[in-house]
Amino acid sequence: MDWMIENGSIIEGVEFPVAFGNLGYTGVAASQDIPPNKCFVAIPNKLLISTILVDKSDLKDILLEYPVYLYL
Repeated sequence: MDWMIENGSIIEGVEFPVAFGNLGYTGVAASQDIPPNKCFVAIPNKLLISTILVDKSDLKDILLEYPVYLYL
């Protein structure tokens, strides 16, 4: 998470990772009251893995070689 924040992400008022339920599902939990319309998590586009970015990267060759992963 430090890397994400150093690269422009906003992560305020939440804890991650948090385990939920008997099976320990991983998720995010609020660590304080979050008012309506408050942005508490924002990830800049430069950190997202999108179809546009994959299409412009070396990952494109891998997806073309294994097309089953295009539909997951």
